[in-house]
Amino acid sequence: MERLKQVDQKNCTVSSRFWGHYIDLIGEKVLPYQWKLLNDEVPNAERSGCISNFRIAAGLQEGEFYGAVFQDSDLAKWIDAVGHYLAMHENPELEQCADEAIELIGKAQQNDGYLDTYFIINHQSQRWKNLRDCHELYCAGHFIEAGISYYKATGKRKLLDIVIKLADLICSVFGDKEGQIPGYPGHEEIEYALIQLFEITGNNKYLAEAEYFLYKRGSKPCYFDVESKQQDFTEVFPEIGRLGKTYSQSHKPVIEQKEAVGHAVRAMYLYTAMASLARYSDDEKMQNASELLWADTVLHKMYITGGIGSTSIGESFSSPYDLPNNSAYCETCASIGLMRFSEELFLTKPDSSFGDIIERALYNTVLAGISFDGEHFFYVNPLESVPAIDKGNPIFSHVRTVRQRWFGVACCPPNIARTLPDITSYAYAVNERNLFIQLYVSGSVQVNRSLSVLIDTKYPADGNIRLVIKGKPSEKFSVHVRIPAWCDHSVFFMNGKIIPPCVVNGYAVFTDLNDGDELFVKSDMQAFLVYPTPEITADSGRVAVQKGPFVYCAEEVDNGKVLSAFQIPESNIPYATKIIGIPDIYQCLEVMAEKEIWNDIKPYSNKPGKIERKKLKLVPYCAWNNRGEGEMCVWIRRKN
Repeated sequence: MERLKQVDQKNCTVSSRFWGHYIDLIGEKVLPYQWKLLNDEVPNAERSGCISNFRIAAGLQEGEFYGAVFQDSDLAKWIDAVGHYLAMHENPELEQCADEAIELIGKAQQNDGYLDTYFIINHQSQRWKNLRDCHELYCAGHFIEAGISYYKATGKRKLLDIVIKLADLICSVFGDKEGQIPGYPGHEEIEYALIQLFEITGNNKYLAEAEYFLYKRGSKPCYFDVESKQQDFTEVFPEIGRLGKTYSQSHKPVIEQKEAVGHAVRAMYLYTAMASLARYSDDEKMQNASELLWADTVLHKMYITGGIGSTSIGESFSSPYDLPNNSAYCETCASIGLMRFSEELFLTKPDSSFGDIIERALYNTVLAGISFDGEHFFYVNPLESVPAIDKGNPIFSHVRTVRQRWFGVACCPPNIARTLPDITSYAYAVNERNLFIQLYVSGSVQVNRSLSVLIDTKYPADGNIRLVIKGKPSEKFSVHVRIPAWCDHSVFFMNGKIIPPCVVNGYAVFTDLNDGDELFVKSDMQAFLVYPTPEITADSGRVAVQKGPFVYCAEEVDNGKVLSAFQIPESNIPYATKIIGIPDIYQCLEVMAEKEIWNDIKPYSNKPGKIERKKLKLVPYCAWNNRGEGEMCVWIRRKN
């Protein structure tokens, strides 16, 4: 099959009530709020220092650099988010703010193209001297992505030209030629960004540089060992050195890696670039390695919510099936990275399993990272929380029992902001003869000049999707609609008549199409219990509840304390209900359960507690912690 590509945002519309809510939230509340945060104008929130750092670097004010070495990336992701939002909605105020920021970035950029305020302000002599710790290439990658999305949305080239100059510098500095630095980034990001820059410019040197970074990684001697022995090396994060080479996936060449290891976000950015390079270069070894790493991630190291990275030590992957609920790290950025990784693999080898993972991560962990009001966020996403324990035990010091207004390390909030308006990039893919529908989103997609498809669905309220063909499809043109993994039974219709199922790689395939044809996929959406493999010892004897793409959880506000005392009889089927404080764009559930009531003041007894029948109310995991602090759990005890 001819290579698939994502559909440009400008060729799509979104009329979905669910996704319209989130896109409006990003444009009307989240981005203006984050702009204030970046300018340090929000009381009682962690200081950002981002804009002031650029003003200092540009010589517009006096002062010292503030924040982490990667602080610049927050502004880059914010501009990236504005670009994705403006691609579908006009907002002169946001565009003006972004233009002001871009003007400031241009003034801070050095004559040779270098751009990193941490080094421009205080550490000019240390440029490129500590790639392991200092995130220069990571920040550059995010600015490249921002320049691309803003140019696509507005047609304005200023930031694109800035990042092209920066990318040209990087291409000249890094490589195996005489006088170049034979290194690669400690935190991956630049690799995928360079491939995207190649896509939009057609300049092969950016693809070649991405290929260099990928193939150089893990070679011997390890560059991080080499640079650490240099006389002018200054260690910034000693813990990175102690965590070893697996932390940064530099322990062996990438095409030899078969197990997802180390810092989960770094891993996802690396694996995404590997899959993307394989797509453009037909690199079979890179493709095979990417697929093995994806399989290890989703089969052995992923939570039911699409969260990854189970341990707070290094924000990293652990052993297969080591998926503790209360100490889970599950950084929001890692799930966003998993979405990107899955999307890149799908574009090369269309299979519904990739779309299933995108959907699982998106509707659960990613959406859990942002509050209903758009002004509070989660960085860490546990699957179980007892506030008294989380606050009292240092093992859980990374867990926040309420969403935060901002973070000292604030990578997740702007990452969410740039992901949600970009929903159509994950929803559709095309080539000359095929349209793939990955996610169910009401709206339209312009396939080419003569063909568009209208999409009508109430998803995630139900599992049905209706498509209308507008225009004349070319001969042998097909529409492929993903059948979600949660669905046990689907019926396919064309122009009101049931047709025999044609399912290929998890997609319902419709062919012989004409202008005005109506396609319909009816998928029964029922709540069901999910059972874990016995190898996940943290979930032994428990079940989770899922309906459609949503994984559900119980909260103290609805069910009282000691959620661990509830058990769900396997024969009881959860049913829909409304819960006060949860917007009706989310479906809530209720199930008749049992709760063990413990009246003895002693912690142990030779008699069990009293069992009482109680209704257990359940909300989508992504909606938890919007009604105050309290207990939460995803996995509930099972009664046979």
